[in-house]
Amino acid sequence: MRAEHPWIEVEQPESGRFVLPPLDPRQEPSADADFARVVCSALERLDLPATPSGVQYGTDAPELSDAGVPAVVLGPGNIEQAHTKDEWIDLDELARGVAVYREIMRSAV
Repeated sequence: MRAEHPWIEVEQPESGRFVLPPLDPRQEPSADADFARVVCSALERLDLPATPSGVQYGTDAPELSDAGVPAVVLGPGNIEQAHTKDEWIDLDELARGVAVYREIMRSAV
């Protein structure tokens, strides 16, 4: 990159790790917390686990939240199979995801 654009400064932490800021929908007051409550209520109505927790992978949610867009990380499937060459999702999980999203849309204010 420097060869083509010498004016650009590129820095990399010594650890070589890419660090993203966390998203914590339990922090008050925030639109994220309000939206997380809507999502948790929808999950509870469908008898699915509804306790917010963190994840060990990066998402765009913190950047969306910083821009004022309420965000949670939610989706069907397993992160171990996501964004890989052979990405796949079980059809039952996909159907459950559709039900969750539908319930969120029905209940969102």
